[in-house]
Amino acid sequence: MCAGSGAGPTKEGTWDSGLFDELERRVLEYAEAMSETPPSVTGEMVTGLLGHLTEGQLVELTAMVAIENQRARTYHALGVTAQGFKAYCEVTDRPWRPPPPPSGHGRGRVPPGGRRG
Repeated sequence: MCAGSGAGPTKEGTWDSGLFDELERRVLEYAEAMSETPPSVTGEMVTGLLGHLTEGQLVELTAMVAIENQRARTYHALGVTAQGFKAYCEVTDRPWRPPPPPSGHGRGRVPPGGRRG
């Protein structure tokens, strides 16, 4: 997918699905453009981000995207493969909810001495 095409990825990372607000979509577009070889960041992308971020925040965003790109390229060069997290981290249309606590933990008071009866 080419950055800035307006199409955005499909289910595996939808930009235009309503899951992301305007700033988030701009950040995704910028990060993808930074990640291309060669990078395809445009002045329009930067100006759009500066409508939402300070210059310092843009520098921090740029640094973090660069660090993640460095990691990805390092892992690729070393042959590090996917660890299967995608099977547990699918993007859905449902809002995120924290998982319930493990049974027996976080329920009720622990009596003096730290043991439950």
